[in-house]
Amino acid sequence: MFKKMSFTSIFKMNIKPFVCHFCLVMLGTGIIGAGWNSARNEVVFVAFLLMLLLHYAIGFLLNNHHSWYKNLLSVSMVFVINFALFMYTQFHNNDLQSFVDFASIVFKFPFLYVLGWKGPNYPLLVSFLPSVLLWLGLESKFIIKKFKIDKDKKVALH
Repeated sequence: MFKKMSFTSIFKMNIKPFVCHFCLVMLGTGIIGAGWNSARNEVVFVAFLLMLLLHYAIGFLLNNHHSWYKNLLSVSMVFVINFALFMYTQFHNNDLQSFVDFASIVFKFPFLYVLGWKGPNYPLLVSFLPSVLLWLGLESKFIIKKFKIDKDKKVALH
């Protein structure tokens, strides 16, 4: 049932989802940065909702690998990098001294509504949320396509 896959094939499957996630995170960080001097809670809330919707919608644009585990593997790099940033912030102080500190701030900025305004915490939820939303969008695409094929087969039989 589970076919053995090489690391390079898994890595190639993850490039497009990670690039899309990176672009969405930069968009969300830009939105928050542009509205920084305005009412912060409203801007952060809008950026958070936009990130939820866009991550789900981008899942529809990803390549379908025709099985739930391959689709899950195709968004795993997003989780791995977010989880690595989560672990880093658990053991190191975020004082923007390194590139990793800066990356952890940028990657969590669009999800500040979940985080609240309580300093540099990085909940585990933010590690899971983008990859789960991308996967749900991809699986929704798979289910809709399968439903259309089944519907077309039933129409063809009659």
